[in-house]
Amino acid sequence: MEINIQYLIALLVTWMLTGWLVLLEKDNESGGTFGIYHNVGIMDSSFWQLLKVVPVIALIISLVLNGIMIDWIQTLAYAGILIVAIFVNWIIYGVYTTVFGTDGIAVFIPVVLVPLSVVYLFIAQFVLPVISYTIK
Repeated sequence: MEINIQYLIALLVTWMLTGWLVLLEKDNESGGTFGIYHNVGIMDSSFWQLLKVVPVIALIISLVLNGIMIDWIQTLAYAGILIVAIFVNWIIYGVYTTVFGTDGIAVFIPVVLVPLSVVYLFIAQFVLPVISYTIK
């Protein structure tokens, strides 16, 4: 069992950025009770809901394909790493929101990077191994 580092990084980036979307929305909703609600219009759109759902579906499909094509034990290892990454993501998100806040650029960065990370996830899973195999 060999862990594909590029694929693992793509999984982690997609997982963490999707978590940021969920945490940003939670922070803006809970901030309203304290009178510091930031009205971020994109969070009320269906595009925002798609940004939260599509990467999770892509991660599940990617892990199932990895289990079918490679090995289920390796897929369980990836899933275990993703579960641990939830806790690490809370720390990284705390630093992120301390620097950028919970509106403006803090919302823009994940909105741009989540679709790119989903594309990179499938490139890392299918294209990069073929390229590295042909180079060897």
